[in-house]
Amino acid sequence: MNDTLPILNTNTTTDQELVELAGLHAYREYKKGDEFSTSSGTNFEVVNTNYEHPTGLDAMTVQNLNTGEYIIVYQGTQVHAKYGKADLGTNMRLLAEQTPAQLEAANQYYLDMQQELVNSGNQIAYLAGNSLGGALANSVAVRHSDVKSVTLNPALLPSGLISPEADYANITNYISQYDVLNIGIRSEKLI
Repeated sequence: MNDTLPILNTNTTTDQELVELAGLHAYREYKKGDEFSTSSGTNFEVVNTNYEHPTGLDAMTVQNLNTGEYIIVYQGTQVHAKYGKADLGTNMRLLAEQTPAQLEAANQYYLDMQQELVNSGNQIAYLAGNSLGGALANSVAVRHSDVKSVTLNPALLPSGLISPEADYANITNYISQYDVLNIGIRSEKLI
């Protein structure tokens, strides 16, 4: 029997931490400058927030204080938010071919944050989100293969945004067995 514990890579944000950011911390609506820790003890600081966008987009950019990496975390559907009804409209439009305005706004937020960080010698390392937030993260990663997207139970992307021939090796989706959205998708044989 081997009693040695595996050595964890502390030089990068783990998928487990990204899923926690997407499924828990995204919804706490932290303010710029707030600091918090994940269950693994990794410390993060909120460096930018983008709440109450007219398209329904809600996102924050955080820095992993242990590694220095920057991450954009997209919120999923927030029906009771100021622009929550826009989230519902986006959810419906995801089933179409055209890209909804909220996905375009998610991409613009990424470009804006990337430009701001590049000016200081940094870059966005990861995108994260769950449900609608997962679709937002993945829609950005489809367009920018140099950034990794890790999502929890993501919504589908519009058919016009993805290519069936593409690999999308920069996208990792974690699907819960009993997630209502994904049960519906499987029952309609959309995946």
